[in-house]
Amino acid sequence: MKYCSNCGQPLREGVKVCTNCGTPVRNDGPNYKHSEQRYSHQQPRSNKSNKKTWLIVTTVLAIIIALVVIFTIAKNQMSPEKQATHIAHAIKKDDAKSLSKQLTSNNHRLSEEEARAYLKYIKAENDLKHVADKVEENTKDIKNNHYNNLSVDANGNNILNISKDGKKYVFFDNYQFNVPQKTITLVSSDSGEITYEFNGDKHHISVEEDDDKELGTFPIGDYNLKASKDMEGKNFKGAITIDMSESDSIAYESFKQKRFNVDTEGGYILDNVKIYANGKEIGDGFSSETYGPYDPDEEVIVHAEGSYEGKTFKSNSVNVASASEKDGGVTDVTVKFDEEAIDQYVDKKSDEKYDDDSDDESDNDSSSGEVTRENVIDKVESYEGHTLDTDTYTYKEPEKTGDGKWGFSFLDKDGDLAGSYTVDIDDGYVTEYDEDGEEVGSGY
Repeated sequence: MKYCSNCGQPLREGVKVCTNCGTPVRNDGPNYKHSEQRYSHQQPRSNKSNKKTWLIVTTVLAIIIALVVIFTIAKNQMSPEKQATHIAHAIKKDDAKSLSKQLTSNNHRLSEEEARAYLKYIKAENDLKHVADKVEENTKDIKNNHYNNLSVDANGNNILNISKDGKKYVFFDNYQFNVPQKTITLVSSDSGEITYEFNGDKHHISVEEDDDKELGTFPIGDYNLKASKDMEGKNFKGAITIDMSESDSIAYESFKQKRFNVDTEGGYILDNVKIYANGKEIGDGFSSETYGPYDPDEEVIVHAEGSYEGKTFKSNSVNVASASEKDGGVTDVTVKFDEEAIDQYVDKKSDEKYDDDSDDESDNDSSSGEVTRENVIDKVESYEGHTLDTDTYTYKEPEKTGDGKWGFSFLDKDGDLAGSYTVDIDDGYVTEYDEDGEEVGSGY
């Protein structure tokens, strides 16, 4: 069988031109057959080589196309506009988990807890949609106007810094979306040891009453951190509140406990008035001290005691209720003395003293210039120019004051203090005071 020297197609015996490509058929004499055989052996190798070449070319083209597609997709996904869109979407949807993957603070990704606090802050300061729109708008401005950075504000406060920071993976612009941080100080009302949880870790601090303690640095947000506090051998559960929308740098503690103030009524004439809780003396009856803390589930019974000339009077007892957060966690307690019982005893003691005084001494004291218990009222009536109005007021028994004078007070019919008088022992000089203890007049 002969083959075309050009295309390799089989040739019929005797043809002079290849019917496939038109190449004249060569007849090289004795060497032709050898050449023919050599060609017949080389032809299959040529076909294999062509297929391999086309395979390589096709593979390279496919890789190039794939790389172009991947680059295009990556460029789109890593564009600042796309980043801003993801952030804006998470803000609008109030999605802390998604937002935590997009934002940084001090070169660290926000935790989900921090992102949740951040969104809470935005909601308190401004609406989520407005902030989300500003994120996208400012990102475009940086790219289109070649700014280095821009910030996003909420109610006049900077809440996000957007900046261009070199390249990412050589080809793509790198943008940072960074949340500012603030240093927070804790205000404590009682000394103790506080343990609080943040980002999955427990933190311990010691605090002193009415002393500020630096808590740490936090990304902008409104936080409510689970906490406990050891005070006076007791452990109280509660939280530490960081409300940056209300105060830039102050945190407050809130623990479940009973704390209370005590006000006494009706025991103004009594001496040595004391406050008791569950039978234990805890303070003075006329102080403004806040008592506690007590366990929130503990029953706390409060009363007051005072004395008058050897007799002890006890007020009613009050079961202290737990205060609401609206009241600042402090309950106001009022205990009352039995005024009628006190007045009866005071009158009794006055009668006894009058009975012990002789009529002669009384006469002499009344007529002399020296002021005694028996003529104090006379001196005051002389000063007023009329008898005392016993229908309107109740006048207390005169007693010697610490500065060597005679004095007595008077009450209105509601039992409230209406005023008082002092009379100089030596010369009978009268000084009049109102219900607030302010001098309103004097004379003889």
